[in-house]
Amino acid sequence: GGELKALLHDTARLLRRFRLSYGGLASGLVDKAHDRSLETVRLLCGLGAVSLRNQALTSLKGMPVVEDMVELYLQNNLLSDLTHLPAQPKLKELRLELNDLTSLKGFLHHP
Repeated sequence: GGELKALLHDTARLLRRFRLSYGGLASGLVDKAHDRSLETVRLLCGLGAVSLRNQALTSLKGMPVVEDMVELYLQNNLLSDLTHLPAQPKLKELRLELNDLTSLKGFLHHP
C-alpha cells in the first residue's frame, strides 16, 4: 500500500528531473561468475559525459563523484540496481539500456 505509493511517487519525481533510458536485458552476454565493478574498469570522461558502455559491469562500486558529469552512459552491462552510484551534482541524462535492472535502488537519493 503505502510503500508502493511512495516508490511510485519517487519514480515519478526522478522521471521528471532526469532523462532515463532503459530497455532490454543483457543476460547471457557475459559470464556472471566474475563480478566487475568500477574498481576493475577504467573510467572514460570528456565534455561532461562518462561512457561505461559494454563493460560487463555488475556493480557501480568505486564510482567517484564526477563534478562536471552531465551524461552517464551505462548501456549493455549487467547492472541489477544503482546501489553504488553516488549523487552526481550535474547529472541530467542516465542511459541504462540492455542491463538487468530490477530496481532504481541507489538512484533515489540524487538531487
